Amino acid sequence: MVLLKDIKEGMMELWRKTFHDSNSYIDLIFDSYFNEDYIAWHEENGKIVSALLGIPYSFGYGKAKLNGLYLLGLATDQKYRHRGLMSDLLKEINERAAKDFDFTFLIPASDLNADYYRRRGYFNSFFRLEERFTSIHDFENDFNVSLYGSDERISLLKKRLFQKLTSEIYEDSLEFKDKIIDFILRQEKKPGSSASLCHTREDLEATLKESLINDSKIFLCLDDDKNITGLAFVRKSDIRRIELPVVYFEDKCTYYALLKEIKKAFPDYSMSVFINSEYYASPAIIDEIYGAENPQGGQLETLFGILETQFDITKLMEPYGMVRLLRFDSIMEYIAETRKEANFKLYIRDLNQDSSGQKTILVVKNGKMVKETTSKETLDKSVLNLSVKEISELLLRKKDSHSLIMEAFGIPRLILEMKLIPRLR
Repeated sequence: MVLLKDIKEGMMELWRKTFHDSNSYIDLIFDSYFNEDYIAWHEENGKIVSALLGIPYSFGYGKAKLNGLYLLGLATDQKYRHRGLMSDLLKEINERAAKDFDFTFLIPASDLNADYYRRRGYFNSFFRLEERFTSIHDFENDFNVSLYGSDERISLLKKRLFQKLTSEIYEDSLEFKDKIIDFILRQEKKPGSSASLCHTREDLEATLKESLINDSKIFLCLDDDKNITGLAFVRKSDIRRIELPVVYFEDKCTYYALLKEIKKAFPDYSMSVFINSEYYASPAIIDEIYGAENPQGGQLETLFGILETQFDITKLMEPYGMVRLLRFDSIMEYIAETRKEANFKLYIRDLNQDSSGQKTILVVKNGKMVKETTSKETLDKSVLNLSVKEISELLLRKKDSHSLIMEAFGIPRLILEMKLIPRLR
């Protein structure tokens, strides 16, 4: 019988050989997240040659929650590849996860990896936007533009606030660690229309350690009382470029003040800010002042209008993570609870038929999901007869500007968002 200690050490060694991470980073990941219930591995001749690690997370807001298992560290020793070992491990972990989790999710390292996971039941689900700024970008000017059209007194108050905000870099000090964790937890509790990943306090403590180990900088925006109003994780991407994979902020004053201070720290670097929400609004991208003020296009004082009344940010969002849906019953309950307008009947032909021929139909209506059974060979036309692949594609689809799919099928999107997870590089 293989000891759990030996499995852990074998997985750590495989991770080290595959991803070339530092020992301190690998130690942190396995000390924080290794759990025998959420791992899968293949051993040959006493050696772990293929393995993966899972981390449980909850998603949602309010009382409505979904459970997702994040898969990372998927690796196979080079000598043992092309034998289907990882495919077997994915099948195993998904079968086990289906008892407690509504889906598993992962971040492909490349387009080739994404194709591999797609053939194994994963679909693009998490989308993000990369907003780029040159090394000479003026964020204070962006802030002033964001005040266009505001009441003069409000603009003056916001300008004063902007000037009074200060910045600090977090370096594992006791003064700010608890404040940072409390701030992030408050941000994640804000209501929204997406199912956002929710962290625990212990998880965020590991995240802060991980960032420092990987030489990332954590910039804080502070008010007069040294309360945190904004936070950004910053890392060097390549020569003369920095990336901000996650930015939290209370308001636009904070957002632009934060970027301004980061720019001061990296004066010769261009900047990429990754936006994990399709509801994010930036004057440089989506501000309704474009076209809404000047629908014919052309210059309007210092701004240029465009023909559209509002720019569709979702056209620029790119897939970032992938999801394999597992428990459709609880997913439909979540949709019913969070989208009261949803009204449809669904039969998933790959799943909902028992040995006696009884078919299970999931009925979503008036904020509730109930099950109906029928032995009819031909279902009523009011019932959507879909495969697992088809319903997964419908639920995880990218936003369509005109809601054509919603109108045709009555099935809302399952909007998932994630921030601050290991290997968020």
